[in-house]
Amino acid sequence: MNQKIKVTDSASETLRARMLAHARSYAKTRDLTMNALGRLILNDQRFFDEIAAGRDFRVGTYDTVMEWFDRHWTD
Repeated sequence: MNQKIKVTDSASETLRARMLAHARSYAKTRDLTMNALGRLILNDQRFFDEIAAGRDFRVGTYDTVMEWFDRHWTD
């Protein structure tokens, strides 16, 4: 059974802020644009710009992005 999980606005904003902070930090350390990073992770060069502008996203997308950082971000 497929269940939709309702995320509160404050939780959504917390996830958005965390994802964007990771993306900005990773892009800066790798000398990438946010467009290039979005293309690498989700094959969507506008993803991070749209998320920053308030576009909705699914928790599964958040998980995909954060798992990508976990796999690719080495100190």
